[in-house]
Formats: sequence, C-alpha cells, structure tokens
Amino acid sequence: MIPSSFLASLYLNRIDPILWARVANQLGKEHDTAIKQQTKERPGGILMIQIVNHKEPELTNGGLLKIGEPGLGFTDKTFFAAEKIRRIRFWREQGVLHHFASQSTDPSNEKWGGAVMGIIDSGVDGFLSYSGAPPLVDEALCYIFAQDEAWGVPQEFAEKNPWVKRGRYLFSVNRNQVGQHFDEFRIE
Repeated sequence: MIPSSFLASLYLNRIDPILWARVANQLGKEHDTAIKQQTKERPGGILMIQIVNHKEPELTNGGLLKIGEPGLGFTDKTFFAAEKIRRIRFWREQGVLHHFASQSTDPSNEKWGGAVMGIIDSGVDGFLSYSGAPPLVDEALCYIFAQDEAWGVPQEFAEKNPWVKRGRYLFSVNRNQVGQHFDEFRIE
C-alpha cells in the first residue's frame, strides 16, 4: 500500500486536465439545454482533492489541479471546491454520513453540490471536489473518477444523477483525442 501522504499527488497525476475540461464544458452545455437555459462556454475550473488518514492524521494531505482555463474565476472556484469538501467533512464528523455535497445543498447560502467522499482504505477517506460546471455535472465528474479509482462510493448515486452515464461515455470516446484542438471534441 502506498502511504496516504502521497495519494493526493498520485490521484491528481492520473487526471488529464484537458479531457476533464472538455467533458465538463460539453456536459455543462447539455445541462443548460436540458433546463432550457442559454448555453455558455465553461473553459475550466478547479479540481481539489483531500486524503484524510484517520489513523495517522499527520499523513492527511491534499492538492488542487487547474482544469482547462478557469480565468478570473480561479479564486472563486478554488473557494467553492474547498467549501464542498469542508461541508462533507463537517457533516461526517457530526455523524451524518454524507458522501456527496448535494446532500447538504443550500442555494440561499451559496452551498452547492459538486464533491464526493469515498473510502479508499480502512481509516483513509478521499474527498474530491470540482467547481467549474453546474453542480450536478461537477458532482458527476467527481463520482466517475472516484468510482474508477475504486473508492467506496455508493453506486445508487449514478442512478440519481443523469450526468454520470453521459459523462462516462464522453470520457471514453474522447480519451484518445487529447492532442486535438478543443473544437474537435467528439460529441455523439
């Protein structure tokens, strides 16, 4: 087993920020269309990870990855990504076993979905948060990653979030197109 103090960096290195940005942008546009809202470009966001080691707290670590080009929204997106993780951790420490930020959404207080928590190993939890697309899309992307990495994440979430299946599909068909120009993203 790799020490948990290295896990955040290892997980972030597995993420292709260009592919993630493309999928987030496309899903965001499809989300806008589904709710009959004018579509907009979402050129990037912030992905944040935190690995919490409950047995050896000094090994708790984290990091963030710039996805695409978040531009002037970098600071706000970083704040919101951190807030989502902090909120899930707070509720779990209170004994409410939330796995998703959407379980404590409160739009009146700028609290949105977009993060997941999974069990990596005994006593080691992983938190992944994205801010850059609509909240359900942010959360679907995080869920796909956590599930692909075999984090213990409830699978019934995929049935409730319509963007999980579509996101997984877009990741799979575009995985080999990373070197291509953004406009050449394959949409089916």
